[in-house]
Amino acid sequence: MKLALSFTVLSCAALASLARAEAAPGDGAYLTADSLVTVGDHVLDTRLYRPAGLVRFPVVLLVFGSGDLSMKSSAAARELTGAFTAQGIGVLAYDKRGTGASTGAFTGSDFKALGKDAAALVRFLRKRPEVECVGIWGISQFGWMVPNIVRDCPDLQFAIIVSPAGVNPFEQVAWFIRQQALGWGLSAQEADAADRLHRAVALYYAGRSSHSEAQAEVDRHRSARWFQRVTSHPYWDEMPSGRVLTPDSLARALRLRPLDFEVYRAVSSFADYRQDYAVLRGLPTLIVYGGADELVPVVQSKPLFEDALRADRRFPHGFRTFDGASHDIATPDGRLLPEYLTAISEWARARFSACRER
Repeated sequence: MKLALSFTVLSCAALASLARAEAAPGDGAYLTADSLVTVGDHVLDTRLYRPAGLVRFPVVLLVFGSGDLSMKSSAAARELTGAFTAQGIGVLAYDKRGTGASTGAFTGSDFKALGKDAAALVRFLRKRPEVECVGIWGISQFGWMVPNIVRDCPDLQFAIIVSPAGVNPFEQVAWFIRQQALGWGLSAQEADAADRLHRAVALYYAGRSSHSEAQAEVDRHRSARWFQRVTSHPYWDEMPSGRVLTPDSLARALRLRPLDFEVYRAVSSFADYRQDYAVLRGLPTLIVYGGADELVPVVQSKPLFEDALRADRRFPHGFRTFDGASHDIATPDGRLLPEYLTAISEWARARFSACRER
C-alpha cells in the first residue's frame, strides 16, 4: 500500500525560534534549523544545516545505517556537515522512524518503508525555496534502501553510497560472524563449520528449515573447542543452554518479541539485490569502501555494483577504496578520514555544478 504523504513544516516563527547560529567546529560554517516532516502515519524529526551566508544552495540528504540511536545531530552528522558546507552545500539529517524524536514503528529490515521515508524527505527539500537541487549520501544499510529511493525520486542529482554490503543481510551477517571466528584464532576449516552452524540455526528461525535440521547441526558441533565462544557472540542466534528454540518456544518468542527476530523473518534479509542496483545506471553514483571494513564483504560486494554500473556511459560513476579504513571510513580513534570527507564533498560539488548553472 502506498504511503500517504504530507509535509508538516514548522511555522516561520517557530522555525526561527529553533534556528541556531550553531558554528561548525572551529569555523562557524553553518546554521541549523529543525523541522518536523509527516510521512503517512508518522513524523520524522529533521535538522537542516545551511551554509552560512548563502540564500540558495544545494542540499545533501544524509541517510545513516542500521541502529536505533538518534543521528540528526550526531558527531558523524556534524563531521559530514562541516565538509559539505565548506563547499557551499547544505545538509539535511534526520532520525529514522522510531528513533530519537521521530515517531512510528522502528524497523531494521523494511527497506521499502525506510526508502519511502528518505524519498519523502527528498521531496520535502525540493519544495523549499532556498534549495537548488538535492543529492543523497548514505552508509551501510542504505545500500539496500537506495534502489527504492531512486525509483521514487527521478530528480535526484546523485547518490554517494558508503560501505554497501551488496549481498543480502543474511549473507552479510554470516560473513561477519565467520570473520570474527577467524579473528579469534579458529582455522579456516573451523570457521567454515561455525558458518554452517550459524546458517542452519538462522534458516530455522527464519522459517526456512526445520527444527530437527537445525538441532542436528548444533549437536554435530557441540563438543568443538570453539562452540561456546562462537554461539555466545552478540550477533549469534538465540540458543539457551546451547540448544535451538523448540517450535513452541520459537512461536512464543515471535509473538512476544517480534523485533528480536525481525532480521530472520524479513523477506528483505534473503532477497537478491543484484537486479535492483541496475536502477543506479540513471544516476551519477559514487561507491566508497574502507579497505579494512569489518562488517561487509567488500571483495564480494564491490563487483556487484561495478557490474550494475559498467554498461552506463551517460553519467560519471566512481569507486573509491580507502586503504586501512573501517566500515565508517574512520581512523582508529573514530573520526572520519579527512581525505574521505574531502573526496565526497568535492565530488558532490562537481555534480551539483550542473544544477547550479541552470
